[in-house]
Amino acid sequence: MFNVEVFIPVVLFICIAVILWRIVNYYTEIKNAQQVTVQKLIDSGQELSAELIASISKPNSNDKNRDLSRGIIAISIAIAIFFYGKFAVQSVEFSWLSIFPLMLGIACIIIHKVQPKTE
Repeated sequence: MFNVEVFIPVVLFICIAVILWRIVNYYTEIKNAQQVTVQKLIDSGQELSAELIASISKPNSNDKNRDLSRGIIAISIAIAIFFYGKFAVQSVEFSWLSIFPLMLGIACIIIHKVQPKTE
């Protein structure tokens, strides 16, 4: 009925698309909630302070270790892909797919180390 060799990659790409869509949708909902809150403040006649406007327009960068954690996650994904390709499907070609997340993880860790530390 289903050709498994075609079905699995299709499901993989659908899952990736759904995850990316959900991430974009999440951040859009946050921005919309901020806009609604600001609009309610304006409609109620409250004065908007300069600090409030600056905090809304400035990107939220509270996590100083964000690049480090993303790098570790990417390297972990690379290791998982490598072991899956090497031992589960026993395909060297599939194992080479682990190079992409490995390089992304290394780049994130380098960015974390090189980035100036501000307090």
